[in-house]
Amino acid sequence: MPTPGVHVHLSDQRLTGVLSLMHGANRKVAKSAVQSPQEDVGVDTFEFWIPKRRPGGQNLSIAFEPPIAVFSPENVLFGPARPTSQPNAWVADFNDPAPSLTLSWPVPQKIGRVQISFDTDFDHAMESVQWSHPERAMPFCVKHYRVLDSKGNLLAECKENHHTRQQIVFSPAIPAERLTIECVASNGPTPASLMEVRCYES
Repeated sequence: MPTPGVHVHLSDQRLTGVLSLMHGANRKVAKSAVQSPQEDVGVDTFEFWIPKRRPGGQNLSIAFEPPIAVFSPENVLFGPARPTSQPNAWVADFNDPAPSLTLSWPVPQKIGRVQISFDTDFDHAMESVQWSHPERAMPFCVKHYRVLDSKGNLLAECKENHHTRQQIVFSPAIPAERLTIECVASNGPTPASLMEVRCYES
């Protein structure tokens, strides 16, 4: 809650799955920052904690030692394809100039379809076309990506992605023991991230 005399430093860095909240209300759907229904109507009393819309809503400028270990590559293999109680995403290092993610198998697999899910920031919804966004594409979303095989051959490339999910279809299916997804560029000044990668035979 607001405390007189207490101030915090803020950061312009954005990061998949990390979101600051404020005690407040969306005036379009609530009259106050606390829902206080009449008694005996079957609805609880609770506070609203909501994100401030960009370009506001900066994160706290803090550091953790040891770092929070919730952005590992294994996150793309299971779980929901959006942040929940943790990011559920692989996030590249801020300083990585050429981030990439590699999937490998002990024996070659038949791959007929690859599904990749990107972070299009479901916590920053567009309620209607009359409520505009400050950007044309979500800054967390990988804009330009390439998929390579184990020999470095280019299997697929998209230079203007803004979608949450991309499907890459191989017909006929290809044998692969390793696939590398290169995240060439994002739509904003954020580290590359992937929410989910699924490989299917058909």
